[in-house]
Amino acid sequence: MESRSGLPEGVQRFEAVLRQARAEAALRGRRVRVTWRTTPVGQMSTGRPASDSAEAPALLELAIESDPLARPGEFDPLRLPGLEHRELAEWIRLERFWGGETVAAGAETTAAGWGSSLDFAGETDAAEGRLVFDPEGRSAGVRWLVAAAEPSDPRLYLVELDGLTGRVRHRLLAPEESEEWLEGGGDSVPMTPGLPVFPTPPSGEAGEPR
Repeated sequence: MESRSGLPEGVQRFEAVLRQARAEAALRGRRVRVTWRTTPVGQMSTGRPASDSAEAPALLELAIESDPLARPGEFDPLRLPGLEHRELAEWIRLERFWGGETVAAGAETTAAGWGSSLDFAGETDAAEGRLVFDPEGRSAGVRWLVAAAEPSDPRLYLVELDGLTGRVRHRLLAPEESEEWLEGGGDSVPMTPGLPVFPTPPSGEAGEPR
């Protein structure tokens, strides 16, 4: 029986945003950046920001390199037609992630070199990460541990992006797997076979459901 938390639908919407962001990069011939923020359950209170605080950051932020010749490395906000990606936080939250670029507070991003393997261990505790789709639709290979925005729903999904092909797929973790992944035990688990890691080149300028 499905929970009313909307977790499965939220996962599908999350995947749809990733697919369309990749499509926009290829269609416009411009780099598209996807930035995400994790909210582990231990950092949640009521699940909502205080009413007197500034608007909470969106779970995902999208940006496009509008003019790579005149303003290389400068990204402008991007809205995807028909997709309100800023509303994803009403459905899901991201517990952990592996791959992509790790964004440290007040610092530049860190990323693996182009064509090298990513060390998933050591990146799982980062609160913010990002990837960049190039005009050919390539990006870093990333996996996310996705939970419901409603803390009472214990289910977890593993979502994986194939950075080379752009394929996104997910699976619902069995209860016995969830605790291991929450504790970072997935660090040593290889990417799903057939999902190669294709990192975004470092720069100072900076799938179907199962």
